[in-house]
Amino acid sequence: MKAICMGVLIMDMFPEQYGVPLAHVTKWLPMAGGAPANVAVALQRMGVETAYWGQVGDDAFGLEIIKRLQDFGVDTASIRKDAIRRTTLNFHAKPTKDETEYLFYRNPGADTAFEVSQIELDKLAEVSVLHFDALCLTDAPMRDSTYKAVAAAREAGCIISFDVNYRSAIWPGQETAVRRTRDMLPHCDVVKLNQEEAALLYPGYKDERVIDMLLSQGPQIVLLTLGERGSLAAQGDLRIFTPSLTVPVADTIGCGDAYAAGFLYGVMTLGLWTGNADAEKLKCCAAYGTALAACTAQRKGALEALPDRAAFFEQYNRLNTFLKESV
Repeated sequence: MKAICMGVLIMDMFPEQYGVPLAHVTKWLPMAGGAPANVAVALQRMGVETAYWGQVGDDAFGLEIIKRLQDFGVDTASIRKDAIRRTTLNFHAKPTKDETEYLFYRNPGADTAFEVSQIELDKLAEVSVLHFDALCLTDAPMRDSTYKAVAAAREAGCIISFDVNYRSAIWPGQETAVRRTRDMLPHCDVVKLNQEEAALLYPGYKDERVIDMLLSQGPQIVLLTLGERGSLAAQGDLRIFTPSLTVPVADTIGCGDAYAAGFLYGVMTLGLWTGNADAEKLKCCAAYGTALAACTAQRKGALEALPDRAAFFEQYNRLNTFLKESV
């Protein structure tokens, strides 16, 4: 099993104080991250050979991000270092339990200048999944590189996985974000989004209708995360609801990425092919995602919070027991 993740590489600045707005945080803890990077590390820790395509600044933060990915076993040979642009930074704060404030330093960040022409696209012939997110679509040349990589992955027979991952702070406007995200949908097999992103793409529609509309655009599988409630996984006419596990929550950063990684792990290990609806396999993939997210929620940070296989299967077995008892 092999996967490639591509896109933004960020040094996330985590607040040491919770319950205060961003402007009042006095101490920050830098941690390597970025949504596709979280997915890459999660897959690697689950035993999937994973490589990363992207770009950082040739600076202390960029070099540390590469080192952290290497520490987790991710193949970083295709991460480029930009001598001109700086590594993207993301300061965030949690003023309340349900609110997160973001402040990105990406004007532009080195990741936005990534050129896929520097990468050997023939490597995709050995890859099962290409995963990326909508932050790849904010700026050129990264946006053009993403389309080229997706086209090459499609030709090579890869499953194309796309995370909507909307962050208003780095888009030139909401209308642009919606248009570019919708334009990407027909090129993807698996699409993940949360309820806020569903409301952004299709305002005024209920969850089931949003899923129907997304599936009509071309994706074969839609994953809608519902926060504390759980998730909906849709394939063809199948709709699988999976409740979340009750765990002591330290931090929800990276939980959505963990869910995506767990689901993709299931796709690769169970042979869930996007063209053939399979209720049992879809249910199992969603349970994998739920278990991996539950593990991640119990630790602070992004990459550092992602579990190993033993911790993952402990939560997965617990979820399975819960689901059987609740039938």
